[in-house]
Amino acid sequence: MADSDALAGLVRPPIDTPRPDVAPLLLGATWDPDLARRVGAAFGDRHAGRVVGVRLDQAIQDPRLARNDLAYAEDSLLAARLAAAHLFGMSGACAPVITDFDVDSCHRQGFTARTLHEQELPAYRAVFETGGARGLVLPRQLFDEQSTLIRLLIQEGLRLWSDGRAPVFLSGEGGSAVAAVKSGVDGFIDGGQVLDELVAAAADGRVDEAEITAARSRLDTLYGHVGVPSGGDHDGVALAVAREAVVLLRNDGLLPLLVGPGMRVAVVHPGQPGGLPAAVRGMVTAAGGTVTETGGNDRVLLREADGRRCLVAVGDELRMGVPVGDNAVFDAIEWSRHVFELRNGRCRQVVEVKPAQGGTVSLRYVHSGRLVAIDNVIWEAVSDGATRAAEAAAAADVALVVIGDNGQPRDRENLLPPAQQDRMLRAVRAANPNTVLVVLSGRPYALDWAEANVAGILWSVPAEQTDAAVAEVLFGERSPTGRLPQTWYRATDTAFDTYLHQRAEPLFPFGYGLSYTTFRYDPPVLSAPTLEIDGRVTVSVRVRNMGFRDGEEVVQLYTRQLTSRVRQPVRQLRHFTRIAVPARGSRTVTFALTADDVSFFDVTTQDWVLETAEHEVLVGGHSARLATVGVEIPVRRLSGMSLLCTRVDETAGLTLVDGPAMAATAQRSWLALRGCDLAGCRTWGLVADNPGRFSLYAGLHLDDPKGPLIGVLAVPPGPVAEHIAPITGEAPGVRDVFVVFTQPGTRARRLTFG
Repeated sequence: MADSDALAGLVRPPIDTPRPDVAPLLLGATWDPDLARRVGAAFGDRHAGRVVGVRLDQAIQDPRLARNDLAYAEDSLLAARLAAAHLFGMSGACAPVITDFDVDSCHRQGFTARTLHEQELPAYRAVFETGGARGLVLPRQLFDEQSTLIRLLIQEGLRLWSDGRAPVFLSGEGGSAVAAVKSGVDGFIDGGQVLDELVAAAADGRVDEAEITAARSRLDTLYGHVGVPSGGDHDGVALAVAREAVVLLRNDGLLPLLVGPGMRVAVVHPGQPGGLPAAVRGMVTAAGGTVTETGGNDRVLLREADGRRCLVAVGDELRMGVPVGDNAVFDAIEWSRHVFELRNGRCRQVVEVKPAQGGTVSLRYVHSGRLVAIDNVIWEAVSDGATRAAEAAAAADVALVVIGDNGQPRDRENLLPPAQQDRMLRAVRAANPNTVLVVLSGRPYALDWAEANVAGILWSVPAEQTDAAVAEVLFGERSPTGRLPQTWYRATDTAFDTYLHQRAEPLFPFGYGLSYTTFRYDPPVLSAPTLEIDGRVTVSVRVRNMGFRDGEEVVQLYTRQLTSRVRQPVRQLRHFTRIAVPARGSRTVTFALTADDVSFFDVTTQDWVLETAEHEVLVGGHSARLATVGVEIPVRRLSGMSLLCTRVDETAGLTLVDGPAMAATAQRSWLALRGCDLAGCRTWGLVADNPGRFSLYAGLHLDDPKGPLIGVLAVPPGPVAEHIAPITGEAPGVRDVFVVFTQPGTRARRLTFG
């Protein structure tokens, strides 16, 4: 029996989670793993000798979600390489532990095992295989909701990736500590009565000594990994990141700005200037020019209809009262739809402003942890920000317009810039054609109008040195070298597919970024026309700098699989590297392609496979053909088959729930099996439950969700059971099979054919 000291060692205090030095999305824009490692080393030295919590988000799937800037990129390869380098840099002096683990695709409609393995897990796998991450904290809620999946991820994922060394913690109270230990959990944070339960379980044999010893060993290994500062020189790392992350999105020739005596520059911002006006002023005034700074936000008065009382600032709180002096006039800065920052010299609050009856508005905000509601007030503009911005722009030679967000985590309905900021930009452009837009945000915006009308557009993520780096690019002290880590969509886009499956032309594609010089690529040269499972093919490409400025280019290699049993990406990033190319010079870059690079996760075998197929190799606008010699994935012969609903090729409107099962969350949700032979099938069935009060129905369709219907079955209310129905139509040849759930509610575990 395990002794009480060994058991007590499984209960640990909370792990400190320091604020990260830079947003991961900023590192994503650099496309520079070595720089990410340097950032990590600086962080590690500051927290040397400690176990520290680190957040690791999966590849971005929807840019409207609140914490877009906490992910590195929308591509799993780019995210994995940057995350691995970042955490590896930390791990020399401290012991990083992943503390915000979640598998977002489980909760999103459209979950498949392939999505999990290809999009969600690569970053986690990379940080553990390279030794950067030393442990993992799971929230109790996730463990309880997805216990089957989590058990598999621990035993078949984390333990293999870390050679069995990385411990798993469970955070939060509730549930069974014994079940958690049996699933592979090693330690408990804020565990409540965990120790008493484990002592009792050890006494009656429900937990054996070997399990406790293994868990304690992994925990001791983690706490033994903490080190001492490296003594490295980290000066300049923050500025280096900011410089490499500035992305030039549009330039009609106005940039870089030529500054000289008498030049007049207007800097217009949403009302919160940041450091960019000061950085611009330093460069312009040094050359004999002048800079004016203007907030393009409105100034407002919020009053009751009878005018007797107004919204006033009382300390740091907003109340309805009698105005005294200037306590009733606020700068209103719009950061997103309905979200404003109200600010004057006395108070600063972020409020939600919603239209109400009779032309009034209602305000909601949180003050000292409580929700404050102020209803039925009239929003009265005292001063129009767009007018002030236009006047400043008209009096200048060049106008710099800054838009962006305030970093508040909040989901968005769309990607349009805040209406107030959009009006400000349009007014400035109407007053001065020499307008440059600077976007400082942790997410993309739909800038269709700006892309067609302003002279230049720059983007970066706000950080310690971003303002200085942007100013250097504006005035040509440095060329822009950043590349987009995610797609920028058009205002008309309604589906926010990542670049992997997006066929419509976006506003700015993933990997995009201009320079102050021009690069030209020679066609790629392949060392062989065929790639076999155990082979490799090198791809060489010559990159020429056609301009008269030195420049840095991010060379990106993509492939496209042209034939397959299943749906394949339009293109997929396989390799990338950042190179410096001197003016009028050239560099040759060579990548090595292996089977691992062009394999995909096959749900029929639950393994990575190289499919025999034709591929296009895409570099710098050129392409070459490559044949792969791998396996022929056999046709699914469905007669007599029973398969988990988590092992289908595609889904829509379904989410993963524990069981594991796929839950229909919308009308006409569906799951698909590609390339099937139904010969000999007389019946089909679902092992499913229905938590509702009425029967739910599912249909078996051929070719697409609206294709020929060959079977209908009912799932009556009740617990898990098998429900079988006849197949009533013919299905000759190899067909795609769709199970369509007419209403939400069904939770399907298995699909059977007889």
